[in-house]
Amino acid sequence: MAITMGELIREFVVLNHWYTQGILPPGQRQRWEDLAQIVDVELARFEARELGLDMRRSATRALVRLPVEFLSAAVVGAGETVDLSCGGCAFNASDHHLRTGDEIELTVRLPGRLGPLHPTGRVRWAIPSADLHGCQAGVAFAAVDDLEREALAACVLGKVAPFFTAEA
Repeated sequence: MAITMGELIREFVVLNHWYTQGILPPGQRQRWEDLAQIVDVELARFEARELGLDMRRSATRALVRLPVEFLSAAVVGAGETVDLSCGGCAFNASDHHLRTGDEIELTVRLPGRLGPLHPTGRVRWAIPSADLHGCQAGVAFAAVDDLEREALAACVLGKVAPFFTAEA
């Protein structure tokens, strides 16, 4: 009997909870990694269909507010994420303006035992905030090591997967 996407997602949610708590049994790590890849692709496809987009995004995005600090050649500041994926994030930069194309270093405070994330990347877009005292910027991550990529997947997919049904 074939396993449904809904069953795979439910299994991932359980394993991901254990992963984020630091109690994933060692024998289940490869299964968690395999399910994370399957669930990420399926959720990205679903999101694209729902939004009427082509498959430009290769990773699922989660609306999640997390503290972020940033450093570019001209600016050091802090803000809060708007959304997060394994490939990048959007964030509000209070009292600072960033420019499209800027190289940037980030520190994103992931929840629980996932720890801080330290990706580097490039600002893909930046728009002034409504009050003109800051901006919202989108960053494509350039360098994320394997452990950080796992932490990102656990955070992002952990936020989205429990609310997804493949039959939707």
